[in-house]
Amino acid sequence: MPYIKQNDRSKFDSAAETIAQNAECAGDLNYAITIILHEYIKKKGLKYDTLNSVHGMMDACNKELYRRITGPYEDSCIIRNGDANRLNDLIIAANAANAIPVKA
Repeated sequence: MPYIKQNDRSKFDSAAETIAQNAECAGDLNYAITIILHEYIKKKGLKYDTLNSVHGMMDACNKELYRRITGPYEDSCIIRNGDANRLNDLIIAANAANAIPVKA
């Protein structure tokens, strides 16, 4: 997550809530995020450092969404519906074969 100071969050909360409430589909959200990124790039300048930072931020957002939301959701679905992974036996065997013995 973008861990900014509590008192700095209020600058963004109402705009983010408005976007979330008005977005009817992923395309709407994509549009809003794209416009925000374009305005940020215009403010910071069309240069490598800005573009690299934006790409890094987008990658971090994607990973954080998976780590905090999607992964736990998928884990709950596995518990509820059973695992669809047909490689568990191979993974367990590979881990056992590659295990490093621990000296007591």
